[in-house]
Amino acid sequence: MVIGRNLFEVATYLFIFLLIFGIIRCDYRRSQITKSSSSSVVISIQIRIFALLMQIHSKMGKIKSFFSLLRGSVSPVYVALLFAAFVLWYITKLGGTYTTEHNVVVVIDEKEYDVHCTIRGKGTNLIGYTLSASRSRFSVTPAELSFDKEVTDSTGRTYRHITNTSLQQALASRMSDIDVVAVGAMPVIESVEPIL
Repeated sequence: MVIGRNLFEVATYLFIFLLIFGIIRCDYRRSQITKSSSSSVVISIQIRIFALLMQIHSKMGKIKSFFSLLRGSVSPVYVALLFAAFVLWYITKLGGTYTTEHNVVVVIDEKEYDVHCTIRGKGTNLIGYTLSASRSRFSVTPAELSFDKEVTDSTGRTYRHITNTSLQQALASRMSDIDVVAVGAMPVIESVEPIL
């Protein structure tokens, strides 16, 4: 009985943590895409977490009564084995090949650019790239890239456009365990030297 109660509490808190983490990650990604201010993102996250916790608190009595009803007919060993089977199934599914959208930060001449990529690989490798911010930031030298046009604005500054294929090859060499299928449009960068 005690094992089943503790397992239920751990599973509930793990579910709550993963749900809150998912909300925070979605809000953070949305703020990166729309470039909204950080204070509005923090307030939005706090409001969503509070609302989620209030909903969970209001439903907790029903959830506990449901599990106390099941406790008499379902053994804790069965629940533990069911959870282990789910974990093993999930690990097996992660062994498959998947394609997903992913945003990376490319650093060129000490300036950061957000680039939208489509990547393909094993699920375990994709999770590593999507969850780790350090594996989503890459430094690329201008010598590795090729440029297709150069534009001068009214102030006299010269800007150049990076070809998508050269950026895709540069990112693919840094993400060796997955494939970079496509790279989104790259913003123009300020030119230090003219295109030859």
